[in-house]
Amino acid sequence: YGSIGALLFGIVAACYLTLRPSSDINTITWLPRSLDPIIRWADDHGRLRNVPAYALLAMPVMVLCRTRKSRAIAIIFLAVFGAILEGLQTFIPTRFCEWQDVALSWVGLLITWGLAEGLYWSAGRLWPHRHGRKRRI
Repeated sequence: YGSIGALLFGIVAACYLTLRPSSDINTITWLPRSLDPIIRWADDHGRLRNVPAYALLAMPVMVLCRTRKSRAIAIIFLAVFGAILEGLQTFIPTRFCEWQDVALSWVGLLITWGLAEGLYWSAGRLWPHRHGRKRRI
């Protein structure tokens, strides 16, 4: 249930952060002060923050999906989700829909997907019996 909760939290957070009138995270007054260095970095780096944000969003999905095909479908879903959220910013007077933001969110998703596929491949090589295959010598 932890991965599902993390995914739901990530989707809600993505909607909230993307569809707010301001893109500056420092305008969210209820965040703990301990996050100030992270908030400062995110606000200073503008659209680059989409890379780690979407990379984190994809992590619980990669844990929940057990097959390569399901992970690919999930990444496509998250990519479309990110593009739709970015497109919805067109309707917020103080925000803009920019293809660079969409591309950077896709970069974050692809990084996590690539890492997950590498980890699953490595695990299959190290512990083949866990994935229904016998070890070849």
